[in-house]
Amino acid sequence: MSAARLRDAVPGLAAFVGALVVPTIAAWLRLMLEALEGDRGGLQRPRRWSSVQALSAVVLTALLGFFTVTLVRAAGELRELQSEAPVVGTSLGGFGLGLTLWVVYAAGWSALRRGRPGSASLRERPAGRPRARRGPPGIVPLGPTRAPWWAWRR
Repeated sequence: MSAARLRDAVPGLAAFVGALVVPTIAAWLRLMLEALEGDRGGLQRPRRWSSVQALSAVVLTALLGFFTVTLVRAAGELRELQSEAPVVGTSLGGFGLGLTLWVVYAAGWSALRRGRPGSASLRERPAGRPRARRGPPGIVPLGPTRAPWWAWRR
């Protein structure tokens, strides 16, 4: 490959690596938390691992590994062609760009899922069904056998 193409490929591959780092770590942390919380004991059956989450963690790890190996090979080839090639700076710049793009994507997706004012919501409530009323914040309802203290006020 020519030096010009390698100079363009190194930051692009670093951007892919930067965009895949956080989701890969998050997928493995989700699996770890599932494994820790799954053994609660009690009368319920222990929850099984989600195969979709396990598959996503493995696929993200494979993609991250592929792009990382390709990035290292492309940077090595660029160093062989040009001894003064700025590999570290462009790699860090591409990595930062990938992280930034992932953060913007995650923030946008989170805002859409929460349905903040001024943004569209993915989970629309039916028009005739009002939102359930709850008591004051921080107070846990006591259950169906005993009314909470805010229900006693008249």
